[in-house]
Amino acid sequence: RYNRNVHIDILVVIDGRFIPIELKYKTRGTDNIAVNGIQYHLKNHGAKDVNCYKYLYDIQRIEEFRDKGDSFIEGYTIFITNETSYKKAPTKKDCVYAAFSLEEGITKTGNMDWSPEASEGTKKGCENPISLTGTYLIHWDNYSCVDTSKEGTFIWTMAKVKATKPSLTP
Repeated sequence: RYNRNVHIDILVVIDGRFIPIELKYKTRGTDNIAVNGIQYHLKNHGAKDVNCYKYLYDIQRIEEFRDKGDSFIEGYTIFITNETSYKKAPTKKDCVYAAFSLEEGITKTGNMDWSPEASEGTKKGCENPISLTGTYLIHWDNYSCVDTSKEGTFIWTMAKVKATKPSLTP
């Protein structure tokens, strides 16, 4: 009864009701991480502006699932990264993605859009504004420190999308 073209990373189903979970894993590129003598090579995902947009878009999508029926229990979006600059507010005065910034302690709710100065190339595939009906506090925690290098520290944040109706599941 839902759009079969929509993808969810993880869908937990309990007695016909569901919990959608969306994951973002964006890394800062490095060849400097070693764990138990094994060298790891992480791809550089860059595009912090688009990655912030996509995380908030995931929250919006889960809110849309919630609003489509009674089968929704709750939903989650989880973002894990070794790029600790996500915790910081943009430093440029003319930052085109300021509305999507995920800095520590910011609350995300309502309508968000690119600044008028954002180029078409920056917005490609992410043109539509984000609109959240819930309120989400962005709080980053340490996830893991797999190496003493700067790139070896991973952080995470999570948003819980609550049901609009009380859940019958404990």
